[in-house]
Amino acid sequence: MIFVVNDENKRSNIENNIIYIENDDFSEKFAHSYSLAHSVKLGIYENAVDMSIEATKSIPNELAEKGHVSVSKNDLGKMIGELFTLRSS
Repeated sequence: MIFVVNDENKRSNIENNIIYIENDDFSEKFAHSYSLAHSVKLGIYENAVDMSIEATKSIPNELAEKGHVSVSKNDLGKMIGELFTLRSS
């Protein structure tokens, strides 16, 4: 990560993969690094949730149409376990 102190008295911003900061203070660098790390972590989590929804979206539809699902209890339990694992990560 490249930090450059902004000499033009502008607010902190990111341009062309360079983080322009208002001063060379450690706490400002830490705040930017921390927020970017959490943004990446959230993006990964959102992708995992989207994939989980996509993989299981047929189950509610099938239950509504047929009154039962064709997935075995064992497989259904595994899916629920995967959702709890995803939730706790």
